[in-house]
Amino acid sequence: VLGMHRSGISVLARGLQAFGVVIGEKLLDSDDWNPKGYFEHADIAGLNDTLLGLVGKRWDSLALPPPETIESLFTPYQEKALGLLERDFSESALCGIKDPRASRLLPFWQSVFGRAGMDDCYVIALRNPISVARSLSARNGFMPEKSYQLWLSHMLAAIRDTVGKPRIVVDYDALMADPIVQLDRI
Repeated sequence: VLGMHRSGISVLARGLQAFGVVIGEKLLDSDDWNPKGYFEHADIAGLNDTLLGLVGKRWDSLALPPPETIESLFTPYQEKALGLLERDFSESALCGIKDPRASRLLPFWQSVFGRAGMDDCYVIALRNPISVARSLSARNGFMPEKSYQLWLSHMLAAIRDTVGKPRIVVDYDALMADPIVQLDRI
């Protein structure tokens, strides 16, 4: 599940889990901002933070290296990623990963999926950037301009890096209005 923070990716991951997609058992804890949970694999989120840190970035950095640089920089971490997939998803016919950082690290993960022999497909969460900016302002104190730039970079990366792959875009407002219809589309 790809998309920007505060775009409904947790709702999508929870919906997919309800339909039988295995998302792992070691998930990030809920908090005041996501009281029902993030439905985000804690070890994968931690690895993604490490990968971003290798290039001096965080989840809210406005610029990242080009995709080909990301893949070459993180080659030593592929074994760790493969180990996580093997440990937590090897018994699953259908599994999913949700982490907004993955939108910006997708070339790395696609190389890992390829090495693992996994067929990857994508659900991309789309939420109005004004709504995302309001949520990030409340949660993180971000100025709207930064939120809009983050939204754009996450969405451009998600679209660019899934060209030629099975993918579907799900609108947040449509998901909230009729979740069953949107999950059936997926």
